[in-house]
Amino acid sequence: MYIYSDSALIKAKKPIRIIDLLRYTSGFNYGRSRNTKLNQLYAAQNLGAATTNKEFVLKLSKLPLLFEPGTNWQYGYSTNICGYLIEVLSGKSLNTYLKDNILGPLKMNDTHFQLPKEKIKRFTVGYSWREESGLYAIEDYKNNRYTNPVTLFNGGGGLISTTYDYLKFCQMLLNKGSANGHQILKKQTVDLMLQDHLQEVRKYQKRLRLPYGEYGFSLGFAIRGINENKLEKVYGWGGAVGTYFKIDLENDMAFVMMIQLSPHRHLRLRQLIQNYIKSSIVM
Repeated sequence: MYIYSDSALIKAKKPIRIIDLLRYTSGFNYGRSRNTKLNQLYAAQNLGAATTNKEFVLKLSKLPLLFEPGTNWQYGYSTNICGYLIEVLSGKSLNTYLKDNILGPLKMNDTHFQLPKEKIKRFTVGYSWREESGLYAIEDYKNNRYTNPVTLFNGGGGLISTTYDYLKFCQMLLNKGSANGHQILKKQTVDLMLQDHLQEVRKYQKRLRLPYGEYGFSLGFAIRGINENKLEKVYGWGGAVGTYFKIDLENDMAFVMMIQLSPHRHLRLRQLIQNYIKSSIVM
C-alpha cells in the first residue's frame, strides 16, 4: 500500500493486519478526511458503483492510505474489507454466511440486506431536517437501496434490522457468545473483542480522534470512558442516521436506540439516552 502525504505517495512500511481492520487503524477512511486531495481520489474511484464485495475491495485497494497502518485511528471502509474477507475465507457470500452462522441461530428474522416484499409495508421512511421548513422525508419506504435488488452485501453498513432483533445480538454478547443453545462465538473471542486494542497505537499519537465520550476501541466497538486510563465496561457503536447501541457489562444490560434522521448530531440524542439510562438505574 501507499500513503498520501504532502501531495506525494509514500510506500507504507507496515502491512494492514486483520486487527487493523477490526479496530479502524488500517489507514482507510470514507473519503471525508482533512486531506482534500485524498478525498478527491476517493470520489474519482466511484466506489459506490461496485456491484460485489470483490469489486468494491479491488477498487478500494488502488487508493492510498491516510496514514501508516497501526499508527492512528480513523473510521472508514475497514469493515467493508472484513465483509469480503469473510467471503474469501468461507467460500460463501456474506449474506449466506451471516444467515447460516449468526442471523439464523439468533433468530434475527427481521435482519436483511434486501427487504422481502412482504415486509416493505413495515419499513420506515428516512428523514432530514431544514431549519426553515422542519422535518421532511428524503427516502421513501418503497423505493430505496434496501427494497431494490442487492448484490453488494456491504459489511460496513448494508443490513437493516429492528430494535428487537438487534437486542438479540447484544444479548448474545452479554451471554459471552451464547444464545438459544448455540455458541455463536467462543467466550475467549468475546473477551478479546471487548478489550481496548489501542495501546499500541497510542505510542504514535498523543490524541486519537474517537467519538465524544469514547476513549478506547475494542474489535468493532468504541469503549466509553473519562480518558484512556479510566475506561468503563461499556461498549457500542452507532449508525449513519442516528441509530445507537451500548452493551454495559457492569450492569448486565444492553440498550438500542433506533431513529432515522440525517443530520442528527445537533440533537445529541446518543448522549441524552445514556444519561437517562444511567440516572434510572437503582443500585
